[in-house]
Order: sequence, then C-alpha cells, then structure tokens
Amino acid sequence: MSMGFVKQMRHWPRSIHLVHGDAEARRALKVALESLAAKHGKTLKVTLPVNQPE
Repeated sequence: MSMGFVKQMRHWPRSIHLVHGDAEARRALKVALESLAAKHGKTLKVTLPVNQPE
C-alpha cells in the first residue's frame, strides 16, 4: 500500500491493517497515513497487528 493508492480512492477506507513489511516501515506508514487522513479531514484507523513476524 502506498500513500498515492489511498489518496486516489474515491471513498477512503475507515480502517487499514498493515500486515506486510518490517515493523519500522509499518510504523512509519501508519503515521504517514494518519497524518494524510487528518490533513484531508478524514477519519482513518490504522492498525498494526501484534503477532506479525518481523
């Protein structure tokens, strides 16, 4: 998933589960997606599943 993918959606998702990639990259994408949503006045819950392998 990328920032561009979400920005181009006609209807933004209410939640996104980041399950692929290393933990640091998932955390950075979570922050970026939440920031993007706030900038556009959207509500978006981004979750990082706890039991994901590194």
